Amino acid sequence: MENKIKQVLNDGGSVASGLKEWNDCTIRALAVVAGLGYSSAHKIGKDAGRKDKKGFPSFYLIQHCREIGIKFELSKRRSISIKKFLDENPTGRFYAKRRGHAFAIVDGVIQDATPNRPLQRITSAWKLDLANPLPI
Repeated sequence: MENKIKQVLNDGGSVASGLKEWNDCTIRALAVVAGLGYSSAHKIGKDAGRKDKKGFPSFYLIQHCREIGIKFELSKRRSISIKKFLDENPTGRFYAKRRGHAFAIVDGVIQDATPNRPLQRITSAWKLDLANPLPI
């Protein structure tokens, strides 16, 4: 079995935004998955209750996104290796979470500023509903 995964280093536009942030993986993942600018994703996080330079629970960010019309569906699969998740989901835009970290998956490719390993476990994943246009 080939044990490689496709990854692209992507900071979600964080550096280009000029905002001096850290502990912002939830914001970076949202920016990439939803195709938002980093500043827009940052504002959504702030409106959801995230404090600058502080980590923020993915659940609350996704919940707020739903409230403002960005539709995400929770994946039924839990605690699955990144490799297996990518194999089972070759298309779509996913906001994924592993222990202590959020990242984006776009059409079977991880887009993240932090390298991920094939056997790390995705604990939750939400698929962006592309049938509904983003309200932003």
